[in-house]
Amino acid sequence: MYFWIGRCMIFAALLGLLSASPPLRAYDAMRTPLSEKPPETSPETPPEFGLAAVQTASQLVNVARYQLGTSSRRAVDCSGLVKLSYESAGVKMPRTTEALLHVGMPVPQATALPGDLLFYRFRRSGRLHVALYAGAGRAIHASPRHDRVREIDIREARWQKHLVTVIRPMIDHLTADRD
Repeated sequence: MYFWIGRCMIFAALLGLLSASPPLRAYDAMRTPLSEKPPETSPETPPEFGLAAVQTASQLVNVARYQLGTSSRRAVDCSGLVKLSYESAGVKMPRTTEALLHVGMPVPQATALPGDLLFYRFRRSGRLHVALYAGAGRAIHASPRHDRVREIDIREARWQKHLVTVIRPMIDHLTADRD
């Protein structure tokens, strides 16, 4: 009898440990909370490009509406917002969310800098959604749910749960029109 009680206690302890820890995914290293490490600078992206892109995107918050397949100052979709914002900074970006995945290198969320791209998936078989990291735990995205460009707090559970990866654009792989 003590044998079975001991086994049940071990099983319960293991079950408690397993349920307390989240499942591991290939991209978990990219999902470290923002508060764990201070942001680091990276040689891949000069900060002025990201900051200029964020400045443009912030001018569109609550002004531009969401419209799939567009990238103008009056209406954008998520990848169109990134393309428009970076083009205003003199950097050519691809038009689709899937193509934007390949414009740079993955970085941990804790080291995200303004201008980094945040990729989300809200349905298992759904398409990716991209947002522009604005700094201080905030991001700007074109929201189909709210039909407009919005600023969000990415530390909220909804955004943390669906984060796939953070990509730092590598400007030397893209065309920069600035001197």
